[in-house]
Amino acid sequence: MCRSLISRRTLALLVILTACTPEPTPFPVDVPATPASTAAPTAALPATAGVIRYALAANTAGLVADLPLLEQSAQVITLETVVNPADLGSRYDIIAAYGDLPGGQRSPVEHQVALVFNPDLPPTNDNAVVAALKHAVNPTNILTSLALPGAVPQASASVPTRAVREALANAGWPDGFDLTLAVTHAPGAAPLAAALARVNVTVRAETVTDAAFASGAAQLALVVWTSPDDRAEWEARIGAANVFPLYTLPISYLAVPGLTISYTPTGWPLPGR
Repeated sequence: MCRSLISRRTLALLVILTACTPEPTPFPVDVPATPASTAAPTAALPATAGVIRYALAANTAGLVADLPLLEQSAQVITLETVVNPADLGSRYDIIAAYGDLPGGQRSPVEHQVALVFNPDLPPTNDNAVVAALKHAVNPTNILTSLALPGAVPQASASVPTRAVREALANAGWPDGFDLTLAVTHAPGAAPLAAALARVNVTVRAETVTDAAFASGAAQLALVVWTSPDDRAEWEARIGAANVFPLYTLPISYLAVPGLTISYTPTGWPLPGR
């Protein structure tokens, strides 16, 4: 069974439904609402008196945990193309993105993205396997793929791919294995899976929505936190060795004059008049 173990301010957690016999320890759960569908990237939001037009950059698609809060104060669209600052004031009243926007303001809240390992499911219940998988993942390479200005890697792997494969073979997995990765509002699942594929580990990502996903188990999870307390809760639950910080992501925004800006619990700018 699953239960909630992490506080609301933990930004992107996951649901893991595990088998009943024996029942492995579930990861913490805090499932956000499913994001609303996005509009066409070229569509300008209509200028309606009193309505704030809010554009989220394409790099936030499906990753904004507090989207329902934003939609309570603004008309929100998620872009599918690169942010154009010239659209500020003409098409949109506020534009927010992961990473630094040219001329933008940063949110005071940064997202800390980490890979966590389930210590109650094979093969991630083997310390040697966990150590090898950490060496297979280079956060700097993931950030290069994501192209988010201002993002900072929290770790760096320099172990050659061949050495990682040998370590997995010595741990009893010469042909690699399959893993399930649970993802909520954490960017980087695709390049992470690509990195693990190079060491013969096939990753199936399960995106967590407002409904519990199909019965199964996840050995890995890509999570987000915003405070040391959130990280401490993860480490207390599954052990510090099973928590692997990857990178820190800023949130930035551009806003027309006259808006008052506060912030949602997950750090997204919340506009008002």
